[in-house]
Amino acid sequence: MRRLIVLLAALAMVLAACGDDDGSGGLSTEEQAVAAAIAADASAGSEAGDPFSDPEAAQCMAEGVVKDIGMERLAEIGVTAESADQEQAFANMTDTEIDVVISYTLDCVDIEAVMAEQMEAQGLDAETAQCFADEFDEDFYRVAFRTTLTGGEFDPTADPAVADSFMAAFTKCLGGEG
Repeated sequence: MRRLIVLLAALAMVLAACGDDDGSGGLSTEEQAVAAAIAADASAGSEAGDPFSDPEAAQCMAEGVVKDIGMERLAEIGVTAESADQEQAFANMTDTEIDVVISYTLDCVDIEAVMAEQMEAQGLDAETAQCFADEFDEDFYRVAFRTTLTGGEFDPTADPAVADSFMAAFTKCLGGEG
């Protein structure tokens, strides 16, 4: 479940650029330390195929979160250089802050590649897995990620927009149209 949550989180971030020429992402030393703690927590225990198994993707997401949410708010929700427990942080984030995490995840991670790899690991052949990953739209990834970040269990049939994306992918990828 955690791998799926992390995977879905990564799917949602395709909007913001990550990093400056000096590699600090334009962050102060203190901000860099918090971003490093967030990145370390995001990639802790990840395996190949997890969204944040790539340290650069984890760092990219973390820097964006620090920039957009800010040090003061991160400290309020328990995210510091010493402790970046994301589960605790997600429980205390507003919807807008969760949207920031989702957006940076989608921006920093090749979510389609990650999803395809995860689906292959679940037994789908590579071509079918890639078909599904390519066919899911951004709303699908955003809803899936939000649901898992907020402690829910993702059901692709629960939201009509997501259900439509899921069924279209299902029909195309397994129904002989792909």
